[in-house]
Amino acid sequence: NHTYDQESRAFTAQDLLDKLEPILRDKNLDNEGLIKRIRLEVRRYFREAQQLENQIISPYLHQLLPASHISLDITCNDWRDAIQKSSLPLLELGYIEQRYIEAMICDIEKYGPYVVLFPGVAVPHASPNSGSIKMGMYLTRLAHPVVFGSEENDPIEFIFTLSAVDRKMHLRAFADLIDMISKPEVFFLEKLKKADTPEHAAAVIEKCEYEIVN
Repeated sequence: NHTYDQESRAFTAQDLLDKLEPILRDKNLDNEGLIKRIRLEVRRYFREAQQLENQIISPYLHQLLPASHISLDITCNDWRDAIQKSSLPLLELGYIEQRYIEAMICDIEKYGPYVVLFPGVAVPHASPNSGSIKMGMYLTRLAHPVVFGSEENDPIEFIFTLSAVDRKMHLRAFADLIDMISKPEVFFLEKLKKADTPEHAAAVIEKCEYEIVN
């Protein structure tokens, strides 16, 4: 499991100048050769910088779900109440506006339970322009599963509420979540059911994610 600190290196103006200096001092290069080498080095430098940036802004699931973003055994009356309660922490933490919660409920009323992805699991989300401020996620484990209207996958016990700011930034975390649930040998949901504290649940997420990405 790589962290930003492990993968990072200084992408600064000085760093680029340090790379260009030996090229500029190479007396064997004519003007044309010098320009070609500089162009190549600059392109390579910014491509590496962009790759690092992509790694930074596309976090792992466990980075989105520390213990502070997990609630266990919450009691809800129905699926609307479940979305309200699972979204409230994101609202209070400044990740979403109130209208984002309303949009999630409205979309399910309009399109059906498309957020139900697996037996017992829903990932509510709305369009980024519906009031998402920054990317985040909140996990709520319900005390008593509720029905979302999905014949195959009801009732729902785990709600991973996603605040999506675009179509790309959350993809790594989302893909890891799908993999962790899909692979029976990981026992992800079974382990989450046994977690007795948010800290325990966060540790389960990090350990299971490490298993599927390594």
